[in-house]
Amino acid sequence: MAALQRFNPVGGEGPVRDAMAGKVRVAAEKHSVKFYIMYDVTNWNNMQAEIKTDWTNKMKAYTASKAYAIIA
Repeated sequence: MAALQRFNPVGGEGPVRDAMAGKVRVAAEKHSVKFYIMYDVTNWNNMQAEIKTDWTNKMKAYTASKAYAIIA
C-alpha cells in the first residue's frame, strides 16, 4: 500500500503536487498496489476550507481508481 502525503496544494507548488498525485495513481494501478491520500496540514493556515475545496475539485476523482484503498 502507498500513501500520497498531500501538502498545501494552494501555494506555489500546487501544480507539482497535483502532478505527483497523478503519478502515484498511475504507478499504483500499473503495479497493482493500493494507494490512499492523506493531508499534512503542518503550517497550512486556512487549511480547513482549502482541504474541502481541494478534495471536492481534485482529489475525490482519484477514488474512482480500482487501486484506491477504501476501508469498508
